[in-house]
Amino acid sequence: MKKIITFVMTLTAVFSMASAQISQGNPHSSNIRTGNRPQAGNWGVFIGPSYSELRDLIDWIDDAGNIDIVRGLPLINVKHYNTDNLEMRLGLQFYSKSYRGSGKAFGTGDKVNFKNAASFFRLTPGMAYHFSSKNLLDVYTGCYIPLGYESYTNSNKTGTVTRSLQHGSMVFGVGAYIGLQAFVADLPLSIGLEYGLEGLLHLGDVDKMEAVDAAGDKQISYDRAGDGTFGGIGPYKDLSATTNAIGTSLRVTISYYFSNK
Repeated sequence: MKKIITFVMTLTAVFSMASAQISQGNPHSSNIRTGNRPQAGNWGVFIGPSYSELRDLIDWIDDAGNIDIVRGLPLINVKHYNTDNLEMRLGLQFYSKSYRGSGKAFGTGDKVNFKNAASFFRLTPGMAYHFSSKNLLDVYTGCYIPLGYESYTNSNKTGTVTRSLQHGSMVFGVGAYIGLQAFVADLPLSIGLEYGLEGLLHLGDVDKMEAVDAAGDKQISYDRAGDGTFGGIGPYKDLSATTNAIGTSLRVTISYYFSNK
């Protein structure tokens, strides 16, 4: 029991002395400034790939012939420091790919034309507020509004018969994040991490299937996004749908800063 009491008293004395030193002294970390921090009027170029964006850099058509929506290159931002602490951002993300072909069918010799295409576009305005420049690492928080669209098309014409599968949806959302970055020596360069939460709303998130037979009769049907089958007939004569999604993201950030003066 005496050992326990002695141990507690020793810890109390140590913490008391440490607290006195912190309250009376001048912490080194509050005076450390690292790197070449941007100031009001400076510009920056920012690239920040997230895990999901890197994962989406895959073949846009799977082994079954289905089209996958891909995001393409990681999000690229241009940012401007309105003040030493307030940063305005504008991000752009775009990807488009198509596959076309033509030939002749076995047996009938009918001419065949087909096309697969997918595209992804995202415009992301935002802002960030940077806390005290006295911190060892630059700590900041911000928000953004992603706007854009996603689409894919699969069409095939054999002789006088045409079949197609189409999808196109508008995307709106909002996101918030907190980040930290370290400046590299005296270079206008920083490396950091951002962790955030994002919510997206997809409007018109349906698959449209269209078939035109040899007689010229057209049949149009709809199915839920991702459930439509090329050349098939959907279960709906008309369909409107909205998809809501929310999730977290982790980005690795690399920024380069410059001045236009």
